[in-house]
Amino acid sequence: MTDAMSEFDKVVETLGPEVERRKMMGSPILMRDGKMVACLNGDLLAVKLGRNRPEHAEALKVPGAATWSPQPSRRGFTDWVGMPLAASGVWLDWVRTAIDLADEAALTAASKPAKPRTGKPGGGGGGGGI
Repeated sequence: MTDAMSEFDKVVETLGPEVERRKMMGSPILMRDGKMVACLNGDLLAVKLGRNRPEHAEALKVPGAATWSPQPSRRGFTDWVGMPLAASGVWLDWVRTAIDLADEAALTAASKPAKPRTGKPGGGGGGGGI
C-alpha cells in the first residue's frame, strides 16, 4: 500500500458514513449523495471545489497544488484541484470543504423550480400522430 493510499484511507476512516468510497477507472474516489467530491490519482488527492469559488483559489495556494487532470496529456478539470502527498496533512480539510460545496450545490438545485417540459404532449417524438 502506498503512502498516498494510507493517507487517503485515514481521510475515509475519519469521514465514515459522510462519504461512500468507490473506484472509478481504477482510482479510489469519494462520493457524497451520488456526486464525486474527491479522487486519489497516484500520489495526488484531487478535490472538486468549483473553478469560480474562493475555496478553489485558496486551495491552489497549498504548496504543490494545481488544477487537476486525470491524464497528464489532457487539459485540466478546471473545477478540481490536485494536492500532492506532501500536503496530506490538509487533505481531510479540503475533502470536507468539497463535501460542504457539494451539499450547498444540491440544496441550491433542489430549491430551484423545475424547468417546464418542452416538446409535444404524449412523448412527442415528432413522428406524426396515429
